Amino acid sequence: MTSLGLNLFNVDDTVNALMMYQNVRLHGMQAKLKAQNVQLSAYGSLQSLFTNFQSSLTNLSNAFNTVAFQAASSNTAVASAAVTNNNVGESTHTITVTSLAQAQAFASQATFSSNNTALNINETLTFTNNANTSENFSVQINSNDTLQNIRDKINNSGNNIGVTASIVASTGPGGATQYNLLLTSETGTLNQITISGDTGNNFQFNQTAAARDAVFTFDGYSETRSSNQINDVLDGLSLTLTGIGQNVTITTSSNGTNIQAGVQTAIQNMLNSYNQIITFLDGDQFVTVVNTNDDQTKSSATVLNNAFSTIKQQLQNAVGTIFNGTGDVHSLFDLGITINGTTTVIDQYDPTREVSSTGSLVISTAPQTQYNGSTTFNWKMTNDFNAIKEYFTDPASGFIANVNNEINNFIIPANDKGSIWNATNVIQTQIGSTNDQIDAEQTRLNGVKNDLIMQYSRLNAMISRFQGLSDYLDKQFSYLSTLTKGS
Repeated sequence: MTSLGLNLFNVDDTVNALMMYQNVRLHGMQAKLKAQNVQLSAYGSLQSLFTNFQSSLTNLSNAFNTVAFQAASSNTAVASAAVTNNNVGESTHTITVTSLAQAQAFASQATFSSNNTALNINETLTFTNNANTSENFSVQINSNDTLQNIRDKINNSGNNIGVTASIVASTGPGGATQYNLLLTSETGTLNQITISGDTGNNFQFNQTAAARDAVFTFDGYSETRSSNQINDVLDGLSLTLTGIGQNVTITTSSNGTNIQAGVQTAIQNMLNSYNQIITFLDGDQFVTVVNTNDDQTKSSATVLNNAFSTIKQQLQNAVGTIFNGTGDVHSLFDLGITINGTTTVIDQYDPTREVSSTGSLVISTAPQTQYNGSTTFNWKMTNDFNAIKEYFTDPASGFIANVNNEINNFIIPANDKGSIWNATNVIQTQIGSTNDQIDAEQTRLNGVKNDLIMQYSRLNAMISRFQGLSDYLDKQFSYLSTLTKGS
């Protein structure tokens, strides 16, 4: 009799081979989770593109407001000047200053030997504007307040009317340091104040300087202001009075800045940022991810960025809003900006797949007969710049205001009105659900694997027992055969 020749199973290899097919469902879930995470990342990338687009809108607004003029003073010891907007133009002006604005000042008659020890004073200081007694505020002084505390209480008062407190140190009798509390109002006679509550010998504030207005003539017009900073005598010009003097010349001239060139560049950059959003929305509608845990059980999952089409429509509606201004530019089309034909973009998730994109904007290069062969954009920039500025920058209903309103209120806000926020919330919920499914499937697979290991381990034990019995019987038959031959 010969041995049965039974072979033991390699339990690990056998179980792993069987589990390969058990894992197909898990691999599909993992591919789905990976696609959902890529989808979540896509909405994050989209939000960044909108941030860049809004930055380009800000840059465009700034380009229109770029100051193209500069100011010079013939005597900066009397007055200096700065240009604040382009309404100032190129011009020459004359200013004579006869008085500078000055703040009212007070000093405490009482002196103190320390600025950081309790003064043991209990009283209320009240400060009132002489020109408008309804403008006032009070400071409560307690016995444990130091001179520093009193200074800070005045300066930090929430309804302070422009009073500033400070502490001055000086040398007193015998060389000892002594301290006084100083108070100043804002400049100008309209800001004069009255102090009440300084009773007894606690403070007894004395006026050390009277309030004074700035008095000057500008191009022959006599003017009076409470401040030495003058921003309202000429649109686009800011003056700073620094001294007394006559017939100072203020000259405004071009600083060499080409505003139109800067605006043209800013418009092109804005269009580039806009087109990046459009092509991203078209090229990333579908996210397909292949899971390659093993070559025999490849799994793929496709998810749809279902909010992309809505977001694209929201943005295009805002960009296409008609502006009812006073000029001849009411839309991008009036400026010679047109919709580009269908373009092809590469799917970033699948480089082998090409996607059609529509809606990108370009500046038309076609010459126009009515503009003597010039393009619409170039002609408008040269001949209708103010209308372009009004169209883009009108604070109520201009292009920049409309687009920012749509983005800030309906596309990216972190509430139920925000399309990106809502879509992201949905994806995060789906990711949580998929993770739960994966955990449950992993638990099931662990149980299946443990059962298979146990079954094949038992089978090996049974095979071992049968193989041992076979070997024993074989030996017995061999012994009996030998005895029979001997007989």
